[in-house]
Amino acid sequence: LTANHRLAFNPKFNLSFNSQASYSRYPKKADFTEKSETYTSGLGLSYAFRQWLDFSLDWAHTENRSNVSIDYYTNIFTFKTQAKFWVKNSNV
Repeated sequence: LTANHRLAFNPKFNLSFNSQASYSRYPKKADFTEKSETYTSGLGLSYAFRQWLDFSLDWAHTENRSNVSIDYYTNIFTFKTQAKFWVKNSNV
């Protein structure tokens, strides 16, 4: 599930949200079955500095639960910048 929202008071800002769930179970025919659940959610904010230059800051939280391995969680922060350049097409 992903959602984006461009702010009305300043359309250069864009908020985003994402969420994901994953369930796995294996092996199916053995006496012992491993069950694992992974949940991910994240938030992001991007800013269109110029028509050709974007900045974004994202956060993602992942949590894993399992009956065999150690349960863990992670937090990842990402800063990105993107520059777009156009080349004028000329017929030679």
